[in-house]
Amino acid sequence: MNIKTEPSAIAEDEGGGQSAALPALYHGRWERMVYHLWEPICWLIWRYHQGHLQGQPLPGPCILIANHGSYLDWLLLHAVLRHKFHRKIMFIAKEKVARNPWFSPLVRATESIIIVENKASQTVVMAKRALTQARPGAAPIIGVFPEGQRSRDGQLLPAQSGAAWLARKTGVPLFPVALAGFWEIWPPGRRLPSLKRQRLAIHFLSPIAPEAIADDQATVDLAMRQIYAIVQQGRAAPGAAVPSGNEPVPLTDPAEQKRRLQAV
Repeated sequence: MNIKTEPSAIAEDEGGGQSAALPALYHGRWERMVYHLWEPICWLIWRYHQGHLQGQPLPGPCILIANHGSYLDWLLLHAVLRHKFHRKIMFIAKEKVARNPWFSPLVRATESIIIVENKASQTVVMAKRALTQARPGAAPIIGVFPEGQRSRDGQLLPAQSGAAWLARKTGVPLFPVALAGFWEIWPPGRRLPSLKRQRLAIHFLSPIAPEAIADDQATVDLAMRQIYAIVQQGRAAPGAAVPSGNEPVPLTDPAEQKRRLQAV
């Protein structure tokens, strides 16, 4: 695995009070230039499609998992977390993505953690380093797409358990996030985003405590079903609230979280 991490920069809060973390990009000039070309496009898409947020990210480090159906997923999620919440997210990406000439500068600019084939076990070491060596109050979020690839039909694909395993090993919460409308706008096989207005939404769900994870696969499967329940409801009724009965148990009750997960 190859990963390059740089200390996050601290920028002044927009309100002029205490300083807030505005994550710096990778120091390479070319990488930053490519990212800054893409970022306005992401914001234009977000605003054109009436993007909105439900909930907010955790204040501390976590392993974020989300559905994956579009080119927009990681780019838009990175931009929203960076500018709306002053949070840094480092995605775990396959080596072939980092070698793609279109995505390589963006992968480097966002300091993604690259998994090299047959060396995936080193991921936990690199993630721990990223989570623990950041400046105080600026610990990043580690982003994972458990499906491992974009869904071509917008439906749930078999999920891998690595994100729950990583949460246990690093001792940070597993944080499910539902991305609604992303697949409809820019699905696999489509060269450019659709101009047909489709409500975009990012739903931040309740986190799962690492001590509540007894079965990695069951935990990820349950979280992904919750995510897709929200995605499907968004297709049927854009802007609707989280489906009743699908909310995860609060992080403050890991015992109940563990009981529910073991019942799956």
